[in-house]
Amino acid sequence: MTRLPLLLIGLTSLVSASFGTPYEQVLQTQKMVEERVNALVRLYDPQGFSIVTIKLKMEAEPLPGSPFLFEDYTLPGDDRIDIESIDARLITRLETMPDDAVSLVRESLLPFAATIRVSVKQVQPPKIETTIPEMRISYPEGKSWLSPLLSTLSGQALLGAFFLLVFTAVIALWRLGQGMERGAGNLAGSLTQGLGALKDSLQDGGLGGGSSETAMTFASSGTSSSNSGSAILTMSNESCLSLLSDCYWCGKDEYAAFLWEQFGIAQRLSVIAAWPALERYVRNFQSVTPRDLGLHTDVNYLNPLPFFRQNNAALTEIARKAPALLSKLSPLRSETLLLGVQERLDLQAKSGSGDAIPDFKTMAPSPERSLRAFSKIRLSTESGENEAIALRELPVEAKEQFITLAWMVQLPKEKVSGILESFTARDLALAWVGPAPLLAYLSDCVSPKKKDLVESYRKTVVPSRDSEAFHRLHRLSMDAFRQMRAAVDQGDDHAQAA
Repeated sequence: MTRLPLLLIGLTSLVSASFGTPYEQVLQTQKMVEERVNALVRLYDPQGFSIVTIKLKMEAEPLPGSPFLFEDYTLPGDDRIDIESIDARLITRLETMPDDAVSLVRESLLPFAATIRVSVKQVQPPKIETTIPEMRISYPEGKSWLSPLLSTLSGQALLGAFFLLVFTAVIALWRLGQGMERGAGNLAGSLTQGLGALKDSLQDGGLGGGSSETAMTFASSGTSSSNSGSAILTMSNESCLSLLSDCYWCGKDEYAAFLWEQFGIAQRLSVIAAWPALERYVRNFQSVTPRDLGLHTDVNYLNPLPFFRQNNAALTEIARKAPALLSKLSPLRSETLLLGVQERLDLQAKSGSGDAIPDFKTMAPSPERSLRAFSKIRLSTESGENEAIALRELPVEAKEQFITLAWMVQLPKEKVSGILESFTARDLALAWVGPAPLLAYLSDCVSPKKKDLVESYRKTVVPSRDSEAFHRLHRLSMDAFRQMRAAVDQGDDHAQAA
């Protein structure tokens, strides 16, 4: 037990250390705490580990002269992070984790936060046992089983007995083969069931990560997002930087939010260290609903070129001089090049000629992308949502900052009907929250049958602005606003051409 004071001293000293920006402090502290808790757990179970989640203190202050609230992390005067609570889940294969182990972990985390929660999850793979009965045949001492037979057979009797023996052996071998085939099938079935039970057991342990959790994935849930997360965790730091920078320059913020959720802590730190401008971008897309586009499997991300500081206009000029660059671009970058169809075809035909691909490390970076100010502003009252209904001149980028369904009142009825029909009645009931004018308009946009079902579900569920359906409705309404704006812009272009 002499190592315990050293661990506690190390934990306390690391909390007060400065790791750079506040966001880096959060990542470094969470990684450090998890490593130290793992060290304590493995004193009792060498195969055990832990999942640690850190929750920072948040403060919400009303914005003067508005019904909106501004939420942000609280930082002490010396710019250190302020932790509200720590959740530690100990994963072990032991039948019971000793109480002193749990107490030790809890005591080691007390210097970090006032609220400490420690739980234990026992994960034990099923035992697969197969037994094959042993067959023994005993004979009289000094006698062979052929001795009685040979002593009674002679001449034709011996020949007939031989054929009878061969026939019996063939039948026995055939039946033995059938039995072995059935036994192999049963054994394979047992192994499949056992491995399936092991997978389910590991899944029940809740081993996974999110944007503020460790990116440890021990078992896949079977969904495409889980499979994507496993693949992303194995990507190199250069590949992660290339992926996130492509999203940055191409405006794929929803995909960037998904990728950031799947990155491990080491990957996140490496990306921000390689290009510090991305930290502001990460803060920017925190309020965006993640969406998996599945583009991280492109072969160009295996060994990407370091053009992450060049925007699409700069890459377009380089591709015109060095057409060979076109084959090195990811789908995100290739689709956003400022090239016409004919010019793109001509450059692809010249991919074997032209200038050599330049050294991007020596090139000057492009001007940073213009991002909206990062904030976490939400409409927390119906009066605020009523005010939002009247704000019809706001651009869609501003509306996207406020997670509310009040904007749907400004959409045509046919578009709202199409959005609502894609949801089940129960999901709509979970998202059915807002001022009376909004709910009345939504009721008019659903069919009478679904409307009755929604009203029935509202008696058994509690609607929430934090529900997944609520956020999906908001995202789809923003997509509808963008489609309407694109149609207007296209109409203006036709008018000018005429």
